Amino acid sequence: MERRVYLKLVTGTDGKLTPKKGQFEKLAKYAAGSRLYGWGSINSQEKIRGRNVWYFSCSGHGGYVVIKTDGDGVIIPEGFGVTFEFDDMNYDDGRVAVQVYQFEEDCDWAILEYYNPFVFEWSYKVRKAEGSARTRGEMWESVLRTVAAWSPELIKDEDAEWAREYLTQQKNELTIKAVVAQAEGKKYFSYDEDIKETELKIKLIGVGKERAREMKSVKAMRAEAV
Repeated sequence: MERRVYLKLVTGTDGKLTPKKGQFEKLAKYAAGSRLYGWGSINSQEKIRGRNVWYFSCSGHGGYVVIKTDGDGVIIPEGFGVTFEFDDMNYDDGRVAVQVYQFEEDCDWAILEYYNPFVFEWSYKVRKAEGSARTRGEMWESVLRTVAAWSPELIKDEDAEWAREYLTQQKNELTIKAVVAQAEGKKYFSYDEDIKETELKIKLIGVGKERAREMKSVKAMRAEAV
């Protein structure tokens, strides 16, 4: 049975909500380790100084947890799903006081680093301290590649051309593999599906989450009609 977490928040003279000592860390741990929302028992955690952003390594998975409040400077792209949220009982209009976001370590981590340079810089310093030989530019390109491959709809205008070239290159490589497999009498149908998926990703570049959902829905309906 899940143990509920209760937040104790105080509204300051500036109107902003401030947690009592340790409350946000408690909530972040819950998000990371909860059987309902999280990634398993927590093995380790690191917090970005001055920010309500943690990186958790857990028994089953891991990633970033963000505790979002108004005016905290953390950018969450529009349409990215919130894990759970808390209303501010000090207001009658039911406005949301706290939002909790998870960016898992396989793909979503790159979204947070892409939209928040301070998170990328923190991650870069941590990796260099661990002995990584990659340069800042190489690590940033890894962020771009991951967002382009898994969330192309969130690519910014200034990176759209790069993402289009990158995904087109991926498509061309898949096409070559399909031709070679077919010539050798091997199965190539999976390559065909990957090519179609990559073509869709190219169309999704920069359209935003809502439009991407619409386009994917239309694609699914057309597939069912065939």
